[in-house]
Amino acid sequence: MVTVSAPVHRPTGTAARRITAAGAVAVLALAVSSCSGETPTAPGSVTPVPTPTLTTATAPVSTPVPDPTVVTPVPTPAPTTPSTAPAPEPCTLESLHRTAGMEALDVLIYCDGTWMRAGQWQTDHLRNLTWDGDMWVEYPPDGHTDLSGYPCYDADRIAQDGVPPAVRDQLTLCG
Repeated sequence: MVTVSAPVHRPTGTAARRITAAGAVAVLALAVSSCSGETPTAPGSVTPVPTPTLTTATAPVSTPVPDPTVVTPVPTPAPTTPSTAPAPEPCTLESLHRTAGMEALDVLIYCDGTWMRAGQWQTDHLRNLTWDGDMWVEYPPDGHTDLSGYPCYDADRIAQDGVPPAVRDQLTLCG
């Protein structure tokens, strides 16, 4: 005996996704309602949902009145160290630019109010200067190196003139 059965139609594509989504929503609804701890309601009945209310309160603003009999101490500023001391007035680009020919310099590499090393950003244009009390004056080199033509300085003159180590360490010595 041969039995012939009709082919089973299984939904595919969009229909399958819709059926799967509907099943997932039903399972999720059951899971949420079983965890709520509330008594289930009869099918078709409506459960009222409480509406939250927003209450705002404003505190009264009071301005404190200072007591004239209380003396408030004024804090004494902490002593400055060389690393936190403000730069002297001459250590500004404005004061440097008062010297003719120094307008292109835009980076202060070192300045202590007496000595300055300044340069032009992203170039090898560097100048060493001393403060004469009114303006910056270029500290002249003693010569130039053979290979590069960079300015060089005599070690004895640097020591005699009191060039600070921060500048001295950046100078090329002649000879």
